[in-house]
Amino acid sequence: MAASSKFAGVDFSQIDVEKLTPDLDVPGQGFRCLRGEFVTYWRQGRVQREVNALISQCWIIRVGDALAGYITLLADKLEVDEQILIQEGVQYQTFPAIKIGLLAADQRAKGVGRCLVEWALEYVATEIAPIVGVRFITVDALKVNVTQTN
Repeated sequence: MAASSKFAGVDFSQIDVEKLTPDLDVPGQGFRCLRGEFVTYWRQGRVQREVNALISQCWIIRVGDALAGYITLLADKLEVDEQILIQEGVQYQTFPAIKIGLLAADQRAKGVGRCLVEWALEYVATEIAPIVGVRFITVDALKVNVTQTN
């Protein structure tokens, strides 16, 4: 079996996103992410510990027992230098936000990262924002070194 066939032909938009709970056993064996530390965070239990401590929540996509990707969401704030909602009568420079903390995708699971981000945007807009009053999503993007060939 070819190494790339683990997720071959999978339409991740058709797979349910699952919330990580203490009962959900997904060991992450064979999970391959370009950022090795995101594999380590999963395998060594860092993601689960943060969920258990209620400092973030995590959702996953898996195919059978194989972890295809995960995303974490947590509370954040957006600070701006210029007032951005002045037309709405809001004169704050700090706003509540939801942060995409970690986004990890198996490099063989083409499209799973996009599905997780699209799911998170919809989830925040439809489930979180109406309850807690948040309209911004933040992310701390990590720089990736890419070798360019011509």
